[in-house]
Amino acid sequence: MKEQRMAYPLSYGYSLVGRVIGSGVSAREWEGKRLFSFSPHSSHAIVSANGAMLVPEHISDEDACYFPAVETALSLVQDARPMVGERVAVFGQGMIGLLVSSILVQTVGPEHVVAVELDPARAALARRMGVKHVLTPAELQQRRLHIDLSIEVTGNPRGLQAALDHTARGGRVLLGSWYGSKPAQLLLGINFHRSQLSIKCSQVSQIAADLSGLWSKQRRFDEAWTWVGRIRPSLFLSSLFLPLEQAQEGYSSLDQQKPGVVGVQFVYK
Repeated sequence: MKEQRMAYPLSYGYSLVGRVIGSGVSAREWEGKRLFSFSPHSSHAIVSANGAMLVPEHISDEDACYFPAVETALSLVQDARPMVGERVAVFGQGMIGLLVSSILVQTVGPEHVVAVELDPARAALARRMGVKHVLTPAELQQRRLHIDLSIEVTGNPRGLQAALDHTARGGRVLLGSWYGSKPAQLLLGINFHRSQLSIKCSQVSQIAADLSGLWSKQRRFDEAWTWVGRIRPSLFLSSLFLPLEQAQEGYSSLDQQKPGVVGVQFVYK
């Protein structure tokens, strides 16, 4: 994908799992093995040996497809730096938000994680993934919980406003959403300035500057595979399995935000 011009038509995607059916002379040991590649959706792909990763034997193809999403969630948690005893709110329970919540439940503990989500189907998924406190924004307002750290992954600027409004004085807000061309109109008046919040942005393509002396991309890849095996994301997130010929159906389901649809996988025969 990174080698293509971002204009229609193009082969889209960056999560492909398959078995090696042929190789160059220097990569014969890869033949027959299962690989993950950041390659577009397709039945076949040509990848370089240093651009692919072996899928651990205990991880299914269906779970391996979630490797990029799990790495993104892991990078958000690493950048957020939750402390022991802090209450962490995750605004938005789409694919990334659900994975972030799952990692937090297993690190800081279920009693310290709050998932904020409007959609009942996604809220139900959060509960299935171990989140005890799943609230709508209105319920969060009523409860007046002390939120030390907020992670915003709604994809909507209103989600960021909610995170700013509900994070306690002196707390931290991690911005994980990409809003694209949507303008972000925020209320940054006296209440915001008196809150003394710290706002930090996060993006998975690079290791955070203050972690780069300890963590490399390869180390984080290895840790992400551990979490793929631990979470088993396909058991919760895969709601549609479609042949590539029905790709439009899958994209439409996501675009229209059909209830409970957060993950679509294309299956090649």
